[in-house]
Amino acid sequence: HMEGGVGLPVFYGEGLVKKPPVLKRLFGKEKAWATSSLTPLYFSYEDLMRDWKVMRERSQNKNRIPEKPPKVEVFNLMDVVTS
Repeated sequence: HMEGGVGLPVFYGEGLVKKPPVLKRLFGKEKAWATSSLTPLYFSYEDLMRDWKVMRERSQNKNRIPEKPPKVEVFNLMDVVTS
């Protein structure tokens, strides 16, 4: 997705989601936060891999989650922002 190799890369890990903090989910005014999850993008591949590891360690189904994301994609930040 980084055609031409020019731009600011951002990394996406398939299957990696983050939930908003518990207090925001419980006491936030926005009801959508109660059930939502976020799909993070990272400026650093290492940060993505760290969060994948944390997600896997905290999961109750650790054995069903691979040690590494099944697919990591690289996007151009400007394409993400303007799409």
